[in-house]
Amino acid sequence: MACRNTEKEEEAAKDIIDSCTDNANVGKLAVEELDLNSLKSVKGFATKFSKSMRELIFYSTMLEFLLVHTEILKTALNPNLVPII
Repeated sequence: MACRNTEKEEEAAKDIIDSCTDNANVGKLAVEELDLNSLKSVKGFATKFSKSMRELIFYSTMLEFLLVHTEILKTALNPNLVPII
């Protein structure tokens, strides 16, 4: 979530999380300051957002790699298994 007033944004984020019926499966809700009237604020937000997306892509790629190789190993160890890939 991005907005100019982070105090209000934190409250809104808490309300969103609280309104979810299954709080155990609620992901992290990031709260960032973004003032569209300030080029410095926009650049700062873009830098933070870009970094967090690169990290997310890296970790999801690593997870996919591990899952694929786990299936390959299972199939190699037990030829009667049908791979799900």
